Amino acid sequence: MKSGYLQEKIVPGFLPLIEQKILSCIYDNNFQIVVCTNHSAQSVGLNHWEEAVGKSYADIPAIYEKVYDAEYVLRYRKDLEKYAAQILEMQKLVFIHKQVISFFDVFPYDETFKSHVITYVPLFDTNKEVIGFQSFAHKSRLLCVYEYFINSNGRDESLITSRRLCGGLTKREEEILFLLANRFKQDEIAKILKITRSTVATIIANQLCVKFNIPRTNTALLTRIAMDQGYSQYIPKSLFRPFAIPLIEEINREQEI
Repeated sequence: MKSGYLQEKIVPGFLPLIEQKILSCIYDNNFQIVVCTNHSAQSVGLNHWEEAVGKSYADIPAIYEKVYDAEYVLRYRKDLEKYAAQILEMQKLVFIHKQVISFFDVFPYDETFKSHVITYVPLFDTNKEVIGFQSFAHKSRLLCVYEYFINSNGRDESLITSRRLCGGLTKREEEILFLLANRFKQDEIAKILKITRSTVATIIANQLCVKFNIPRTNTALLTRIAMDQGYSQYIPKSLFRPFAIPLIEEINREQEI
């Protein structure tokens, strides 16, 4: 009955969206895709929307084994499974609370690490029962407190000068610069990267400050430049973990219980 209502009443209204550059899907009460845009299917390595029909977030690890780097899937399989379980839990809450749910989603769409705001909108039948939900996804930038204050108060050019990096960064330099831009201290960076604090300090002094043409060792200035140039938004592949952050306080608390 519920599946019939979706197919007969709701899916026909979705069909004009299939060829649009929109990330949207309709799920049934089994959390499986009924229909989606081609853009959504292609974002996870599928060729056509019909290949996504019947799939759910429980299939994420299997899908990524086919379309993503095998080493990446092997290394982060537990993270992928945890991520999928977290999304499925939020999908259940759409049915329980009968309300719109939104969350930050960070995942390797199109083989690059991107963040989206995803919104689930419950779909009702004539008896006001939730029979499924529609998802909408939009590219986003994770909240950066630094940018908020800089944009509100103006940049202090005497402290932050535009230094364009000449030459590339090593993998380790990318990791440290990203973590500095997100306000991690040297001892915290060392713990995250599983290296010594002295190694972090040496890379900052002898490599990063040199590459950014910063006289002497000035970690504070390097951090501000990294934030100013947007390094806080680009997660190095070696540090990436798929995750989702619910945007409704009540749901956050419920998931912690």
